[in-house]
Amino acid sequence: MTAKGAVTLVFNGYDDDPRELESIPEVREWFAKLFKAWPYWSFFASRIDQTVPLVLTCLMSGETVAGEPGMVGWEFDGDKLKPLLFEMFGYQNELIERFRSWLASRSRSNLIRWGSVRM
Repeated sequence: MTAKGAVTLVFNGYDDDPRELESIPEVREWFAKLFKAWPYWSFFASRIDQTVPLVLTCLMSGETVAGEPGMVGWEFDGDKLKPLLFEMFGYQNELIERFRSWLASRSRSNLIRWGSVRM
């Protein structure tokens, strides 16, 4: 469980592109493929940087909007966020349950091994 929140996503090669990452079709495509192939990413994503908001904006259709001077935001249909979050939490819960099952099986295995030692 030490890997929880340990992954930060950083992209190279788009520094000269004036668009925000969530506005770049190939970046959005990459995130859609990531989520389809490995839906457990949110468990590992850092919560102290912009990894989770970046992935959410890339998974949600929307558009760039101007905010405060020098700032931009991503406007999307808020009704679509809740189902996405529930789906992500479901995958996180599945991953945690798999880990707990694995730990329990390892503990039983160790007990069986130690219990069968003869002196």
